[in-house]
Amino acid sequence: MDEVVDIAQQFSLISNLIRRELELFSREQGISAASARVLNYLADHLGEQIFQRDVERECGIRASTATVLLKKMEAAGLITRRPTKRDRRLLAIHLTGKSRRILSSVQEEMRGIDEAILRGVDKDDAAAFMRVVEQVKHNLTN
Repeated sequence: MDEVVDIAQQFSLISNLIRRELELFSREQGISAASARVLNYLADHLGEQIFQRDVERECGIRASTATVLLKKMEAAGLITRRPTKRDRRLLAIHLTGKSRRILSSVQEEMRGIDEAILRGVDKDDAAAFMRVVEQVKHNLTN
């Protein structure tokens, strides 16, 4: 690469723009942006057993951060955590009636953000972008 490109700054800018959009939506719903991301992940995996480690991996957060987030979500009535039948030490995360009532709005907002990100980008460029994003994530986690 001949020219210096501040890729980290561009990723940070994009992340801030997405976070700002999600925070506006989340505030209207009375939840945090982080809770919205977790609820969207849980919605995408209905019927599967989801654990804290799955949330950590999906959201790219540390165990201590996930613990605090999930405790807040539980206190807000958005999730419950119950021991599994196989191993009572493992706590599976479950949606509640309260979270299920806002789930479609959360999913719609997340889809809208994805659509806005890729508006005007052709399919080949979007596919190439996703390959690059996956490689960047791999580079930063290994």
